[in-house]
Amino acid sequence: MAFGLDLAQDVFAYPDVFSLDDKFGADPASWAVTIQMRTTNDDPEAGSPAPVWTDWAPLIIGDYTARAYEFRLLLEAFEFGITPAVQSFHARVDMPDRQETGNDLVAPVAGLRIDFDPPFLVLKGVGRNDQNLQPGDHAEVTNKDESGFDIVFKNSAGEPVERTFDFNAVGYGSRAA
Repeated sequence: MAFGLDLAQDVFAYPDVFSLDDKFGADPASWAVTIQMRTTNDDPEAGSPAPVWTDWAPLIIGDYTARAYEFRLLLEAFEFGITPAVQSFHARVDMPDRQETGNDLVAPVAGLRIDFDPPFLVLKGVGRNDQNLQPGDHAEVTNKDESGFDIVFKNSAGEPVERTFDFNAVGYGSRAA
């Protein structure tokens, strides 16, 4: 929230201060506040080498891909005695959910590795629909993380068998290489 202050205004100089539209503020045409942003794909906490940032530019609402973001406010006054004031500023960055899916995948007897490309920043979960199972068959999923998972099917005797399955992985973001 921003507003302009007229530092030269004397409210006691008006015979009826309550007749003023804006008792303490300045005309919005006499000041401006611009949100600016810059981004980097480098690790901003690495220290050395220092991250390379884009130039500061006015924020335009849209989709951006970066590892880190910085925001600042550019305050401008167009008349003497006027100053913009910022009471609060809040930037919200939202990573949209994404899905990785596979249909009718064959897991051979040796098992199968599923890689998410690119890996998720956060993996919320993986759902499966196992197909052509025989009584007693089950799947063993191991090494499940943001980069993928391993799956092997076993029969009732615990021996690996070839089976087919679908999967749906849900999460958000992408891990940079």
